[in-house]
Amino acid sequence: MESKFLQHETLHVDALRLLRQLAPSTFVDALALAAISFTLCAYLLRGYAWERPDPHQHLWFERPQAAGVEGCSGKATTRNITEKAQELGKDVIIFWGSQSGTAESFANRLAQELPRRFPLKAMAVDLSDYDPDTIALLPPTKIAVFILATYGEGDPSDNACSFCDWLARIKENTLSSLRYAAFGLGNSDYQHYNRVVDRVTAGLARCGAESLMPVGKADASSGTTEEDFLSWKENLCDVFRERLGFAESSGGLETRHELAFKVVEDDSLDLSDLHTGQPVHVPDSGKSGSNSQIRPLKIKGSRELFTSSSRNCLHIEFDISSAPELTYKTGDHLAIWPINPDQEVDRLLTILGLSEKRATPILISALDPAIKVKIPSPTRIDALFRYYLEVGAPVSRDSLQGLASFAPSPATKEFLLSISRDRDTFADFTSRTHATLKHNLTTCA
Repeated sequence: MESKFLQHETLHVDALRLLRQLAPSTFVDALALAAISFTLCAYLLRGYAWERPDPHQHLWFERPQAAGVEGCSGKATTRNITEKAQELGKDVIIFWGSQSGTAESFANRLAQELPRRFPLKAMAVDLSDYDPDTIALLPPTKIAVFILATYGEGDPSDNACSFCDWLARIKENTLSSLRYAAFGLGNSDYQHYNRVVDRVTAGLARCGAESLMPVGKADASSGTTEEDFLSWKENLCDVFRERLGFAESSGGLETRHELAFKVVEDDSLDLSDLHTGQPVHVPDSGKSGSNSQIRPLKIKGSRELFTSSSRNCLHIEFDISSAPELTYKTGDHLAIWPINPDQEVDRLLTILGLSEKRATPILISALDPAIKVKIPSPTRIDALFRYYLEVGAPVSRDSLQGLASFAPSPATKEFLLSISRDRDTFADFTSRTHATLKHNLTTCA
């Protein structure tokens, strides 16, 4: 013990001797040491005690259209869907899980139609925009509708993964106050046909939620997805009318039309401020999946896999060597950035009386805060019709019914209603005519 004590005492003396040697011997040495210490502290505290970053600094470097894209992303101000529904006064919340956009389109259409037919206010909701556990807070006075797609090996869409995971682990009777209807999109050619909507409705039943009607299902293999949705939608309207006691407007779809968007012409905008058709990449922050950058690719070759009078199935090979940042693995989805044909766009602008204003800059905003504006704004009228609106595909049957309200004459109105009144008549009409929006407006003119 004595030797250890002596050893520690020797080390202590050596340390004191070293400190005496390092201590500043003159006033100049002390001043230099103080300056070095101050500089070191200032460097370490930079960004904390001084020169804090300006949270709005990035705005100096944003182009106006970049801000517009963020504004169009529709990020929810709250993650609580019950609070949001109460804030906006919505009675029906239509949750969608979509991979290719079809389920999202159906949800948006249903959200627009229900208020026209019933004294209800509806909103379409991206499942990833809100916390799943807040769905359990919805009171019985609110009605939930789930429109869910199945893709891959029976998987939910990227934006529905968190909801499905949450539903699988919550306790029984957690959703006893929830009333709902559900519709699924799938393909019976695959093994797990409409697996997602089946699992979701089973989970909802386990947790005590009340189903208002049988589950609807669309089968893409038979090419009847649109008609399957329309049939289920009419059954849903029957439930609102007969079971829930909501009075339907006497004119049905033709009763009233409420504007969803506001379009303002603004000649003060510079060309550099506008979206003129260039692909805009919006990061999928907060979602399970992610999208690659959008790049032009060459087609190496294509061929028909089989011949059919009702559909085409193509094998197409893309050359990605010019874009090394792009990767592809089995199960990835390829999306095409489409451009509408010039003659289709020009004719449509002429019919609508917009030919002289085709280069006019416009600003697009939603009149309902629950609606997401998916079109980049600001843009030009010709860019809107060429790049951002679907004008080359056949018009759906319920779109024709809505168009009948604006027919210029009783004869035209009767014609539109006659071809869209039932699925068989409409199917016969579309088999003989590629009824695009331009074609139908030309017919009605």
